[in-house]
Amino acid sequence: MADVEIFEQEVIEFVNEIVPANWNVLSMSEEPKSFPAALNIYLWFPGGIEELEECGDTPMGEAEPIRYYNCMPGSKGMTIGITTIRVYPIAVILGWAATIIHELAHIAVARWESCKAGKSLRDKSGPYSGIINQEPAHGGTFQRAYRTIIHRAERVYGTTPYINLCKSDLEGYKERQGGTP
Repeated sequence: MADVEIFEQEVIEFVNEIVPANWNVLSMSEEPKSFPAALNIYLWFPGGIEELEECGDTPMGEAEPIRYYNCMPGSKGMTIGITTIRVYPIAVILGWAATIIHELAHIAVARWESCKAGKSLRDKSGPYSGIINQEPAHGGTFQRAYRTIIHRAERVYGTTPYINLCKSDLEGYKERQGGTP
């Protein structure tokens, strides 16, 4: 197995340890899992993780909107969600774990917003894009989700430099928002 594949598998194992049981983290080559309330999260390293490039204003990572699919259209079948986290080359060097924890918080907000909106997805066939959050991208809902994901990671891996980086990042968002959510 090539070094890139080993690294990718280690990242997937790391993330699967901290996400809820019905979230499933996959490589881009794997098929999505179908089970009740499944959320399949693909990890994608565009350009390859070995490639160092001039990033400029490119973010370290980003999460795509969740797309929902009914596995059995027209019945009370399973609805699954699929999304992708892009991890850019600069993040691999500067802190992929912190980047992924941050992006997982965005996914948690999108998942929560979809549930809160009460969208019935059972009768839809084909993709359905989730709700667009009406508050700032790093507002109170995001901060609560971020704190939860940080705590999940800390319970599994202990206090590490990337956990401290995430906590510092969270404190910065709280200060800019003017308080604790």
